Amino acid sequence: MAIRLWKRVEEELSGFIHFGGLLHADHRRLIARMMVRFLYDPNYDPQEDLEKFVFADTEKNWKPLIHQFFSETALRMLTAHNEDLSLSVSKHSLTWIKKTARTIFSQDKYQKEALEFQHWKDNGNKFPSPQWQVMVIELTARYPDFGKNWHFYASRVAELAAQAGGQSLQQERAILHNNILDDWKELLQAKQLNYQKTLLEEAFGKYFQDLRQKYQQLNQLGDLMAPYYRYFGNLWSVPFGEWESIPWEDIEAYIQLLKNDRRVKELADMLGRWEVADMTYQEEKLETINPQQEWRVNPIGKSEIVGVHQSDQISAILPNEIALLSQPETEIIFSKKYVEKKLLTFQYQAMEQTTRDVIQEKLVKQPEVDQKGPIILCMDTSGSMFGKPELVAKAIAFVLTSIAKKQERDCYLIAFSDQIKTLNLSKATADLDTLIEFIQLSFHGSTDIQPALKEALKMLKEQTYKKADVLVISDFILPRVENWILDQIAEARRDHNTRFHSLYITRQVVANAVPMTIFDHHWTYDMENPQVLRQTLAELEGL
Repeated sequence: MAIRLWKRVEEELSGFIHFGGLLHADHRRLIARMMVRFLYDPNYDPQEDLEKFVFADTEKNWKPLIHQFFSETALRMLTAHNEDLSLSVSKHSLTWIKKTARTIFSQDKYQKEALEFQHWKDNGNKFPSPQWQVMVIELTARYPDFGKNWHFYASRVAELAAQAGGQSLQQERAILHNNILDDWKELLQAKQLNYQKTLLEEAFGKYFQDLRQKYQQLNQLGDLMAPYYRYFGNLWSVPFGEWESIPWEDIEAYIQLLKNDRRVKELADMLGRWEVADMTYQEEKLETINPQQEWRVNPIGKSEIVGVHQSDQISAILPNEIALLSQPETEIIFSKKYVEKKLLTFQYQAMEQTTRDVIQEKLVKQPEVDQKGPIILCMDTSGSMFGKPELVAKAIAFVLTSIAKKQERDCYLIAFSDQIKTLNLSKATADLDTLIEFIQLSFHGSTDIQPALKEALKMLKEQTYKKADVLVISDFILPRVENWILDQIAEARRDHNTRFHSLYITRQVVANAVPMTIFDHHWTYDMENPQVLRQTLAELEGL
């Protein structure tokens, strides 16, 4: 994986890596990297790395649950090759693990007994034998299945208490006390782990249920959601309660309505195709690599002596320097020169023939490929659209914006009634939750298309949208458009080759319902006769 992604893991998952409250810090870093890699790289098999984990006795309940996460192959199908989504899902999961670990460790109902155990461990050597006898009796009541051992401990404590003091007797008592504490610790930890296991299984069961609900919900929505997957980073972090408040039913209704209707996709493909311009060219630098032979000095080669220099290379030392070792008085001089790298030594040099790549540049002219342009989409949400016409219009708007994002085309939405609301879905920004919120807008007032057309004309003057096509989706129960707006539309059509399109949503086609003088192309979506739109598209394909 790319170094940049590892850096993001260290930065964005640092809260778990450094303060996870579970496992060793190095293991937390490893599990964070594994989780991101598992989600990002569909070819990665985590089993070999999982075997490296050594869980402490107090953490062994976490092992099967962490392993379970790496079996969620359906989730990685959603996150594969999506850096932002992989990091977001990992961060959300690891943050949940950290909080759950702290909660479970703090909710230990045997904490009082754990404190009591620690008190005996720290101070037991100060307690007299009668107190040890009482403690063993209490442990017998707490852990009756361990009865034989407690009876042995009780009788042995009594026997040692009856004997006269001595160093060997004190050592025997210390060994007995340690054995009692070791057995108590083992039984207490087993009881704590069983309790934690119950809490963990319940918490993880709910977590995996919600996790699967999320990715199954997104997978069910199909390809239309794919353009927005890269923007799910923030959305995935939404708490499960708020996630359920997102109107998935509305989105699914939009998609189901047009699931197998290729007409809308054809409509999106056709938008922007009518712009005809002379072929333009751009200069492009092309680089060619030509290998050339040359001789180069090898700094570590020793094929030829070229002089004498100072160094600490014993293998190349001159004889007169070796002579310094012949007398004890001069050995210190040799050692000093060696440490300071000032011994006189032969200097070697070697030449070798190598190949060097020489990059040559030349300018060539390439024809510019004019990609499909942006879309300005005006959606009627007035009272006359109430009911299925509005649902169809919103479904078409949702599909068109999804297709635009998939094709990396900018899209500007204008919802209008007697007022307007706008949303700029540029290539740089496309928040799904914002789009859903926008699509839900319904004014249900009177209809005035002029503010929407004025906003569209304003956006056509922006650099991003100057080559846009404008599409109005409406039932076209509209008042007359003023002449000055018609003049600006004509100007945009003349100066920028802008095309204005209309999509007429209706249950029954009414002649002359669409204002013909405004729009260049007119499509009809007859809810009672779906073939009408396909026939219109077929006719336009011939233009």
